[in-house]
Amino acid sequence: MFEKKKDPEINPVVEAESLNEELHAALNGADFSEKKTSDDSGSADCESYRGSGSSHHHRHHSSRNRSETWQPSDPNKAVRTELSESKVKNRPKKSYGRRTNGLTVLLRVLAVLVAIMTVLVLTFAAIRWSGGRSLSSGEIASEMITIPDTIKQDVEIKDEGRTVIYKGEKYIYNEDIITILFMGVDKSLGRNEEGEAETGHSEIGTNGQADTLVLGIIDKKNEKISFINVSRDTMTDIDIYNVNNEFLRNEKRQICLQYAYGDGREKSCEYVVNALKRYLYGMPINAYAAIDYDAIAVLNDAVGGVEVNVLEDLSSGPYAELVKGQNVTLVGNMAEYYCRTRDSYSVDANNYRMARQKQYLMAFMQKALGLVRGDLGFSLELYNTASPYMVTDIGVSEVTYLATTVTGYGIELDAIKSIPGEVVEDGENAAFYADEMALYELILNTFYNKA
Repeated sequence: MFEKKKDPEINPVVEAESLNEELHAALNGADFSEKKTSDDSGSADCESYRGSGSSHHHRHHSSRNRSETWQPSDPNKAVRTELSESKVKNRPKKSYGRRTNGLTVLLRVLAVLVAIMTVLVLTFAAIRWSGGRSLSSGEIASEMITIPDTIKQDVEIKDEGRTVIYKGEKYIYNEDIITILFMGVDKSLGRNEEGEAETGHSEIGTNGQADTLVLGIIDKKNEKISFINVSRDTMTDIDIYNVNNEFLRNEKRQICLQYAYGDGREKSCEYVVNALKRYLYGMPINAYAAIDYDAIAVLNDAVGGVEVNVLEDLSSGPYAELVKGQNVTLVGNMAEYYCRTRDSYSVDANNYRMARQKQYLMAFMQKALGLVRGDLGFSLELYNTASPYMVTDIGVSEVTYLATTVTGYGIELDAIKSIPGEVVEDGENAAFYADEMALYELILNTFYNKA
């Protein structure tokens, strides 16, 4: 018979020391950064201690309980954990509050920009409206409406001058027109010993003369610009004043002399405006601009020079290139000379000069309008350039209105009309007498629309 073997005896002291060594080994290699509860590590632990008897079973449970709290470390796990934590720390934080704040600031900036643009547009519109209202305020003064004696039998006035029946045809006054009187002023009579211009003299007749008179007509209804060229030698009634600015009487004299009876500034301009209104049978003049001849060279160069085909030979003067029939670009003082010079010994000298002035004005206007169409601000540049040489009741608002109104209008080749009439000698001076019927018909065709 076989003898039954006994289970080996377990020494409690030895077993305790063995467990203690295993515990130290587990603690020294444990990873405290993470705690795993995997049953697989407990099972592996259990396999290493699997043996005979209940004592091994007890150790198996003790090892599994320990594996639920501590795990042997992975040698690369610490590095991976450190890199993972670093990425988390360095990752930019999402801040919805900041994004909202940035959007709010952007919206506020846009709102301010819109407000500024709105203010600018409204300001521009207000300036333009003010200018248009100021220039369009001139109405027919019924008390000034007159009819030439030679054609009274052919004219019937109705509605205080707004309706005219002429030779059976009905004419309605065009309320959509603006008229501006441009005066070229020669102040050579009012210069000191150094040749500098002076104004405000107490001596009557030394404040210069309105040597050039051109009435500009802006027809907003028909979208066109035209001019009436008035001879400086036109004989008409002018107001005579003494040195105390007291009215004395009316005299039929050259219209250019009316300027000399003022102060060389606003009063002189107003006197000429009133004299021309009477001459044009009561038609309104909305504004004026008196420009010294010295401004011609400056304005001419501001538009880059003006090209003309020389109408009469002026080569005997300081500019030999001004030969009749030659195309010449006028620059600097040459432009002033071309527009200003005349033969004072010829009775028709002013007519020849008016023809040159008409030609130059047309060329200048076409070039200036072309520049303004490209840049509306150029109109203000011209205005500022002329200001030191100019007396006018036209302000920035009127200039703004005019620039935005006339840029789309055309200027026809015959846009500048001359008044038909006759030039005669009057002592040492020339005197121009208009053909009254032709002048009246010119006014009807300019200021009225045929019904």
